[in-house]
Amino acid sequence: IPYSHRSPPFSMRLVLCELCGKKYVPDLILASIEMPPHIGIQGQGQLLEVHVCRSKSSDKKKQDVEANAGRVSELMPFLEFDLHKQMLCKLKLRAHNAVWGLKTQLSINEDSVVCIATGTSVLLGALPLPQPLAIAKLEPVLLSDAPEPLAPTPLLEELLRLSEANRQAAVRHREDAEAEGDADDDDSSSQSSNSSSDSENGQTSAYILEIDHQQELEDLVG
Repeated sequence: IPYSHRSPPFSMRLVLCELCGKKYVPDLILASIEMPPHIGIQGQGQLLEVHVCRSKSSDKKKQDVEANAGRVSELMPFLEFDLHKQMLCKLKLRAHNAVWGLKTQLSINEDSVVCIATGTSVLLGALPLPQPLAIAKLEPVLLSDAPEPLAPTPLLEELLRLSEANRQAAVRHREDAEAEGDADDDDSSSQSSNSSSDSENGQTSAYILEIDHQQELEDLVG
């Protein structure tokens, strides 16, 4: 990062680099630029696409230009929030920690607003492995309590199985990269090992995905 880790300009989680163990890096990168050449990725990149659709109004007769503009303005923060939530969940599902070439497209028609984001997701060797995925059901009347686990379903079991398989593959990619790395500098290797240990200790708790309805599960698997 190009600034002090003690006073970053944004609220973010910073950890020591997994490669050098000296400099601080974010735990996630979302970039609109294309992936730089010769960057250290582990495994293969994949196309990432997320989409959100929201209804504008149920009464088309009362719609006018000002009402449509006002409704779209009201929906935009929720569209961006849901889009970002889906993006993070799919990254956790794939065990990736970066998106390059991120582009968003907004489509507005008579009765709905659709927002689509696309990019290339990868696993960067310098960034920590994503936290494992856990899924819970969000009950509006129990917001003060801990989310309840969802009852097992074929779709949910497939989602968790895929998440665990991708995470195990990411761990193997990281181990292979470390085995092929140059271990000439013992001090650097020791610091890198300490950094990896700290990252693993920080990842004991899972990333909890709170599902409001069945459509969110289908969006993640799709």
